[in-house]
This record gives sequence, C-alpha cells and structure tokens, in this order.
Amino acid sequence: MKHKYLDEIKNLEGPPKKVNIFSEKEIKSMQELYEDLPERTYNK
Repeated sequence: MKHKYLDEIKNLEGPPKKVNIFSEKEIKSMQELYEDLPERTYNK
C-alpha cells in the first residue's frame, strides 16, 4: 500500500537542524552536577 502524500513529504524534508536549548553556562553547570552526584544511592 503506497501512501498518498509520501512523495510530497519526501520533497519537503530537509537536513536535520541543531537546536541550542541550553547555553554553554547551563551545560557546564549540569556537567559539574553530574560529576558531583554519587554513583549509587541506597534507600534506608
């Protein structure tokens, strides 16, 4: 079964775009937090 608009959709497609949601400062602070977090946590 061929989709009705498949060729039109393929013509409108473009290359993927990079979207910057976080600033460099936010990324660095997240990386520091990740490094500071313990590897394991145990529930008591």
